[in-house]
Amino acid sequence: MKYKLNFLLFNSNCNCLFIIAAIIICFCGCGKIDEAKQIITEHNTLEVELRRIESQKEITINNIKNIDSRLNELIRSKNKVVNRYEDLKEEISDFLMNHKMAVTSIISGVGGFAAQLADESELSDEAKGIAGMIGIIGGTYALFNWDEIEYVGTKMIRFSQKEENYKSRIAKYNRQINDTSRDLQDEKFSLKRIERKISNITLKRNELMESKKSNPLINILITIINEVDKLEKRKH
Repeated sequence: MKYKLNFLLFNSNCNCLFIIAAIIICFCGCGKIDEAKQIITEHNTLEVELRRIESQKEITINNIKNIDSRLNELIRSKNKVVNRYEDLKEEISDFLMNHKMAVTSIISGVGGFAAQLADESELSDEAKGIAGMIGIIGGTYALFNWDEIEYVGTKMIRFSQKEENYKSRIAKYNRQINDTSRDLQDEKFSLKRIERKISNITLKRNELMESKKSNPLINILITIINEVDKLEKRKH
């Protein structure tokens, strides 16, 4: 009984809508129906496209957050290495100043330690500066202080290796930071492009809505068509 009542109600609603549509067609022609259907199709297409692009926007925003987080982590990690490198340079400077005579002997070639130092390094430059101030005395000093020469030379090699390791790690972080920064800029550019698309589609949709409102007859037909579609979906 309930099913029959719903069926009758459905048919009654459909009949009323069709009657109204028939009256409008009699006065205005079938062209208005086609125009209303075209507006509905355009509106639905714009809505689908808008949802798709808004989904892209959400994904892009998440990408920006993730990349920005990764970039900040890289910067923090690099800064830790830079701070350790600065501490190492201070340690090297203090050590060299405490063993000036041995450093002078080593830089002059005693023991072959100088050949194992990195050419372009803070350690090498500072050691050469100290040796330049003291001069030829270092060669004589080595004759009576070989144990210190050996200790200082070995320590300088280790310092040089540590220094090169820090420089290599900092250079690697710089490359990663540059690459990640470019990725971040690319995603931000994509976000701006997506936002422009959303703005354009929203504008078109609003213009379509305004054109519908400006024509009451078309507006009524669109309402009737939409209601009939809803009733048809309920029926199935």
